[in-house]
Amino acid sequence: MAMTEEPNYYIPEDKDDVSILRRVCHISLNRSATDRRVFYKECLTLADAGFEVSYVVVNQDITNESPINLSSVNIAKRRLFFNKRANKALFKKALSIHAEIYHIHEPALLPTALKLKEYGKRVIYGMHQDLENFKMTYHWSPKFLRKFFIGQYIQKEKLSIAQLDGIITDTPWLRKKMIAVHSIVVDACDFPRMEDYPNNLFQKESSNLACYSNLDRSNHAKNLVEAIGLVDKDCQLIGKVRGKNLRKLLQKLPGWSHLIELGKIGIEARKNVFAQSKIGIIADRKNLYNQEKISSQLFEFLAAGIPIIAPNFEPTRKLLKDHKVGKFIDTSDTNDYKKAIDYFYHNQNELVQYSKNARQAFEIDFNWKNEAKKYLIMYRKIASKEKYGYS
Repeated sequence: MAMTEEPNYYIPEDKDDVSILRRVCHISLNRSATDRRVFYKECLTLADAGFEVSYVVVNQDITNESPINLSSVNIAKRRLFFNKRANKALFKKALSIHAEIYHIHEPALLPTALKLKEYGKRVIYGMHQDLENFKMTYHWSPKFLRKFFIGQYIQKEKLSIAQLDGIITDTPWLRKKMIAVHSIVVDACDFPRMEDYPNNLFQKESSNLACYSNLDRSNHAKNLVEAIGLVDKDCQLIGKVRGKNLRKLLQKLPGWSHLIELGKIGIEARKNVFAQSKIGIIADRKNLYNQEKISSQLFEFLAAGIPIIAPNFEPTRKLLKDHKVGKFIDTSDTNDYKKAIDYFYHNQNELVQYSKNARQAFEIDFNWKNEAKKYLIMYRKIASKEKYGYS
């Protein structure tokens, strides 16, 4: 997943004296005012590049101690017609900001995006998920019904997106998929920032494992817990065990006493976990959605310099092999887990080299600084598109 492929559009030179629009407004329905992706990466990148940036969220307390103009709209939390009421309130707030470019972050906000277009605004769609494959992982309805209704929904979504000014995806694979929908698409992957991970956190003397995933039946949680029992090592779980029945099952296994469930924790707490960990484990479930992408959690392990054990999915396997940063396994096989963990514990010199490789991969290829360049190219294109031949 190295970011060597060039975007398929004209790149303005830094020295270009272009008159571009500067007022930008990000809008999110579900993300927090201090979201790592939207606030710390996207908004601050734009502010550092000289844009005047606002960020509108829903039902949150705001403290405006940053270069970003933060604001929140309050909407009653009852579920009935929540999205409709949210779109109405967010559109009204967004219009009052008088931005020139708007950037939405959820498909539920496409009605707001289309109304902003009616007012002559330029609108970017931040696409953070492949909804088609993601929704196919829902198991509360028969597969043939899911396929029909999701197909209808996705077709409507694509028709709306095509009317906007550009798309920013968070994976190259999703960008390739959306090129058929829109001519202006760029991927800006959700890689960690150098500022957040200035140093390699790996300690050779560490003895713990770290698993950065939610555990459920579909990602073979039982096999992981059995394996940590067999190797007799503690594993800190950054995530949750999902489902009462699964929890009861896991509690009967010898490995349960070694699993330390931390839940969702902030970046500083995650860094503390990484500094105590010898190996990082990704336990993604096997489905169309996960098999086509690389887990963003994996890139945090790279930033921390932690050697990785991950599922044998094609893009993940390629990254681990190309950069020599970890082992890929069949997560449905307890013995595969055990062999990979034992290998690292019994080959300390190779473990240290994998750690160096992981940190180097982060510093060279998989950091936000690289992605920010593409992100700004896209914004300059949208902000000055008349000059570059777009209507």
